[in-house]
Amino acid sequence: MTLTKDTLAVLRRSYLRKPIVKEAAKSERSRAVAFMVSGIPLDTLFALTTTGFIIEKWGWESVFYLFGGLGLVFALVWFNRIHNGPKSHPQISDNELNLLSESQDIIASHSQNIKWYQLLKHKPAIALITNHFCSNWGFYVLLSWLPSYFKTVQGVNLTSAGFYAAAPWLTMFLVSNISAWVADKLIVNGTEITFVRKSFQIIGLLGSALFFF
Repeated sequence: MTLTKDTLAVLRRSYLRKPIVKEAAKSERSRAVAFMVSGIPLDTLFALTTTGFIIEKWGWESVFYLFGGLGLVFALVWFNRIHNGPKSHPQISDNELNLLSESQDIIASHSQNIKWYQLLKHKPAIALITNHFCSNWGFYVLLSWLPSYFKTVQGVNLTSAGFYAAAPWLTMFLVSNISAWVADKLIVNGTEITFVRKSFQIIGLLGSALFFF
């Protein structure tokens, strides 16, 4: 069965739950996820503010060589520093391990043979796919269109267009981490987790959608 890009992305994100459950206390999971995915807006922010200058100085090909090289360097550092879990980390304390063990959920270790059509009939799965599609639509519209808009419509040069287009990504970084802090506070104070997750998703999607009108 051929899966769409959005379906694959949703399935890939579902695997984030296990490391978050293993390595973050319940009271800190929203902030852990926000911190982990902060690389998306920060990387985009860095790229937008530097790409125009790089292209004007060394040509568009240099961007691919430079960013590809940085990715390889990061991968080397990452694979030398990453560990399979808290227990195998050489710098974690006994207090931290105890805190994590007390707050971890039970994760099923066995695999199940689930038919794709059953997954696509599952309402939560459809909701995740729809959510991810809407989120990505706004993401890629801003990423691909905003720099061109500032350059062709507003008449700014390529370097300046990148700086103007970087504003949404800085906002995304700040709001994501602030919202995660608020979400964790609500959960610690007794608000139902499902209500917090759904409310923040709705507010985030509808709030960003308003700015497209």
